[in-house]
Amino acid sequence: MKDKFCELIIEAVLDKKSINTVVIDITQVSLMADFMIICTGTSTAHIKGIANYLLEKSKETGHKIYNVDGLNTSEWVLIDLGTVIVHIMLESIRNFYKLEKLWNNGKIVYLDENSKLKQKKRNSFTIMKMIIAANKKVVHHI
Repeated sequence: MKDKFCELIIEAVLDKKSINTVVIDITQVSLMADFMIICTGTSTAHIKGIANYLLEKSKETGHKIYNVDGLNTSEWVLIDLGTVIVHIMLESIRNFYKLEKLWNNGKIVYLDENSKLKQKKRNSFTIMKMIIAANKKVVHHI
């Protein structure tokens, strides 16, 4: 990823132990931002901590904060940083709204090591290997 501000935001949410962090490049599908970061917090206090740290880091580096929504309840905090939009959500909220599916025409440019999307890809690959082994076919990857 070549966007230094987006990398700073990723580092900030990971520093505060966000989970299932996904970054989607939406430059080809939306004019509202370049990147969308979606991550999960384990509790409302955790989400508030991630959001406040992210806001602090943005201010320290001189980046404008356009909008913050949801910080009072902290079940879903949306932070608009202009070129980067950040969603920090409880797992139940994230599972209900499925933002990754909504923005699936964007390009995923980052998945943290424990991302459920990464696990799904790994599981699909394992299943494919098992099917190939069962059928004793050779598959050539392009």
